[in-house]
Amino acid sequence: MFLAGLGWKVTALDGSETAIRILRQRSAQRGLPVRAEVADLTSPEFSLPIAAYDLIVIAYYLQRDLFQKITPALRDHGLVLAIVHIPDPGEPPTGKRAAPGELRSIFNGWELLHDYEGPSRDPAHRRPVAEIVARRIVSPERLRP
Repeated sequence: MFLAGLGWKVTALDGSETAIRILRQRSAQRGLPVRAEVADLTSPEFSLPIAAYDLIVIAYYLQRDLFQKITPALRDHGLVLAIVHIPDPGEPPTGKRAAPGELRSIFNGWELLHDYEGPSRDPAHRRPVAEIVARRIVSPERLRP
């Protein structure tokens, strides 16, 4: 809703029907044009339209293969903003928490505009986080007509 309030065209995807219903209600109450859909992000058939988005946000959700699926959906020089939980110091990584440095390694070869690991600055999230804003670098071959 924040991005829609700034004038962005927003498509929200979530696996939770409840989350999508709440988003639809709240965005309608505020008069914000948000397209919201329930999607099974874990399905092998899940995909996004090619070169359709300038920005993709993945917030507090770790599905490692999802990062590969979103790359083709970004337009040239598109951005990914991702926030995932990481283990507390001394804890091992888990299926739901990325290892320290893991998010950064996923975006190796991208232009990193923001890269942070440490305590969450969001009071709703008490666990440490990894945050990244990465710009997809387009190869010179793709820029040729």
